[in-house]
Amino acid sequence: NWFFHESGFYWEASGTWDETSQTLTFTYGLPGDGKGMLTFRFTDETTLLFSMIGKDPRGEVVYRSEGKAVRQK
Repeated sequence: NWFFHESGFYWEASGTWDETSQTLTFTYGLPGDGKGMLTFRFTDETTLLFSMIGKDPRGEVVYRSEGKAVRQK
């Protein structure tokens, strides 16, 4: 998978699906040898929890975003 940003930044990610936890997790590299993780967890038929964490080469968190999406009926 590839992600593209309007500024020209992009990254390639690989993902895994965990059936038991209903979680899709992507890992990817960031500029300067940093690392990132993007996680989607389906908690029920209408709810999705997500988080995105970016770390610098020393493992320090430089970006964190979390949220919840709920399908409206």
